[in-house]
Amino acid sequence: MDSRCSSSADSRLTARRLGSVNTTPICARVESYESGDKKCISDVRRTFCLFVTFDLLFITLLWIIELNVNGGIQKQLDKEVLHYDYRASFFDIFLLAVFRFATLILAYAVCKLRHWWAIAITTATSCAFLIVKVILSKLLSQGAFGYLLPIISFVLAWIETWLLDFKVLPQEPKTKTDICPSWTPQSELLSWAQVLYLTDSSTRRQSPWQTLMRTWMINTIQKKGSFSR
Repeated sequence: MDSRCSSSADSRLTARRLGSVNTTPICARVESYESGDKKCISDVRRTFCLFVTFDLLFITLLWIIELNVNGGIQKQLDKEVLHYDYRASFFDIFLLAVFRFATLILAYAVCKLRHWWAIAITTATSCAFLIVKVILSKLLSQGAFGYLLPIISFVLAWIETWLLDFKVLPQEPKTKTDICPSWTPQSELLSWAQVLYLTDSSTRRQSPWQTLMRTWMINTIQKKGSFSR
């Protein structure tokens, strides 16, 4: 009976020490982390993905207009797709927009990368392909769309690079301290120690030796936290 009373008194004393040191409630921290996890994509990254989608839709719209203007969609699809000619077809510019869309959405929306290598690949590929196509093809002799589609595709690729490099990557939080400025490793460890201690003490009866070990662990954490400050 005396051991039970002493263990319960020690548990209440230790829990009181934890509550005095760890002023931030655990539930508030858990809710803040859960709310951060539920927001799976940031606002700037969502804007970037929307612009990548706009790139694909805009190039597709211009290509459909070009097909309709130059003799009908079915006739031009047969000419530009089935009988593809690198020097006279706009189909490859449409495929280039599909390549940019698929690569960037997979990298920055699905995989949520925080590096610039994917946008570097798409921009370098687009620029190299468009420059070679303008030099070697006969697009400039096919009216306004011969100028419009390559130029717009080139500009959109570089706008995507600018958005990612100057807006998305610098503005997104990279660590827990950016998400929660009051977070420290000691506070995190202390919070989990409090959760484990209260859970174990409420589910099973502890021996005085277990209580002594837990008290020593908590005192060690408190000393480390005071030294870090």
